[in-house]
This record gives sequence, structure tokens and C-alpha cells, in this order.
Amino acid sequence: MKGASEPLREKIFKNMSQRAAEMLREDLESRGPYASRKSKVNKRKSSRSSAVWPTKARSCLAARLARK
Repeated sequence: MKGASEPLREKIFKNMSQRAAEMLREDLESRGPYASRKSKVNKRKSSRSSAVWPTKARSCLAARLARK
């Protein structure tokens, strides 16, 4: 909903109870700026590659030690 136009957001809020709409508005305001799906995917990919590296390094080290 962060990236939605204001008329669309208002239409959604009008179809909710007043209390639920207010809670959702507060939640959206507290979350900060909108991040596109593409930036989220790129962020996930970069965190995966950094998480995989230590595992690969350990397996390479284990292979080297096994050869000796």
C-alpha cells in the first residue's frame, strides 16, 4: 500500500472499519519510505551471497586439510 496512489488508498480505507483504517494508517506512517520489490530482491540476493561464502570457505578448507 505504500506505493499506491492516494485515491486508491482512500478507497481501501473507506472499505475498512474506522478503527482498522486508523491502525493501518499509523502502521504505514511508522514504516518509513516505500521500497520497490526489485530493491528487496537485490537486498536478499546480496545477503544470501554473504551468508553462503563462509560455508563454501569452510568446505574448501576442509577439502585442503583432507588432502594433506
